[in-house]
Amino acid sequence: TRVEHDLVLSPSATVGDMTATGTGFVAVGDMGYQALEQGDPLGFVLRSDDGVTWDIVDDPALADAQLMAVSVGGPGLVAGGGTVAPEAGTVPIWVSPPGTLPRTEPATPPTTSTTVLNSPVTAVGDWTRWPVDPNTFGTGAVADVATGGPGLIAVGAASEPCGDGLDPCSGAVWLSEGGIIWSRLDDAPGVFEDVWFMRAVAAGDSGLVAVGDGASGDPLVWFSPDGMEWSRSVLPNGSQVFDVAATDTGFVAVGSAERIQGEDILDVGAVWTSPDGTTWNPAAEDSATFVDASLTAITQTDQGLVAVGVLAQDTGFGVWTSLDGNTWTKRVVDTSFPGPMGLWDITEGTPGVLTTNSSGGLWLSPDGVTWQNVSDPDFRVRSVAPRGDGYVAAGQSCDDTGCTTAVWASPDGTTWNRETPDPGFFDGEMTTVRAAGPGLIAFSII
Repeated sequence: TRVEHDLVLSPSATVGDMTATGTGFVAVGDMGYQALEQGDPLGFVLRSDDGVTWDIVDDPALADAQLMAVSVGGPGLVAGGGTVAPEAGTVPIWVSPPGTLPRTEPATPPTTSTTVLNSPVTAVGDWTRWPVDPNTFGTGAVADVATGGPGLIAVGAASEPCGDGLDPCSGAVWLSEGGIIWSRLDDAPGVFEDVWFMRAVAAGDSGLVAVGDGASGDPLVWFSPDGMEWSRSVLPNGSQVFDVAATDTGFVAVGSAERIQGEDILDVGAVWTSPDGTTWNPAAEDSATFVDASLTAITQTDQGLVAVGVLAQDTGFGVWTSLDGNTWTKRVVDTSFPGPMGLWDITEGTPGVLTTNSSGGLWLSPDGVTWQNVSDPDFRVRSVAPRGDGYVAAGQSCDDTGCTTAVWASPDGTTWNRETPDPGFFDGEMTTVRAAGPGLIAFSII
């Protein structure tokens, strides 16, 4: 189908090359001899999210460029060609994050390494599997991904496992514009070092917040206004923090704390609230609401906040709901599971709230109050995310012969279908799937 456009280009303009990026398409070229005769800018770059609607990049650095080729690679995009008055013995090269040319490099580059991905390994259905550079991800593990900063922010551990005589523990933050090309931030002193794991990240109006545990056992929180510069602090009155969610009024983090009662040390659920990601306060406590509990996952819904977690004394899991992050109502979901049941992940979708527990099962609620078991006996789900009007779940499918990594899709949260019949496509231990970038992104430990 030929696409009509209203871009103002010279009649002598020609497109030299085009490439797909993680967020759409980029085309490069030059305006031709008529632009030269009139003294107009020569080089041009076109961007499109869908291949139908296009915008032209306006940058004076392209004024004398004759762009002939472009490809995904290096720090994002690499374009080559010539200039109207080239210097003797030089060939000009332009570099850019996907979709914007040229790129102005910061005085001190914030990254230590970049994953260069020129082509996918293979594709099945709606999924494409891309290789990763071991210099960027090493032996680390990605725990969570959010849309923010330059595009996407991933957090986790630089090496896994670590500590106890193994590699030193360090948190890690990776950046990507479209989910294909990734760079890891430097290990800034006092920011990412001595960390067991950065567990979760959320993007709000004021910036990005990540949470995790320090090597000394402190619950830690990180804040960044842009995904590039991060600061770290300790959450007050807690022992562990597991998840964080952005709200209309700031951020809410959940975890656990220890309280002394006589000669006993009690485990209680913990909630912290922040208006801006930098100042944190414990939520008002009610011993009956949080006693013998640990809150492990939280999400924002149209009805308010929904958190889920472990109950030490019940055969099931706990659900806590709140309108403001300070006052909470507790409910117990009886799963007939022998002993306490932990929760790994939670997400909101069109049908309601979906959570996955430590046995890999799935539970669905239209309102955070009433819950339905929507598991399959073969499910070992680790992570869940919204997808269109339904959901996607990632984990393992197990039978008498063993377990293979798998991804399932559901239009309503109750009917589930495996995404691909090829178990080798989703190999490794899939830890995270998120709605981010141009669609969905998932990470595995191979």
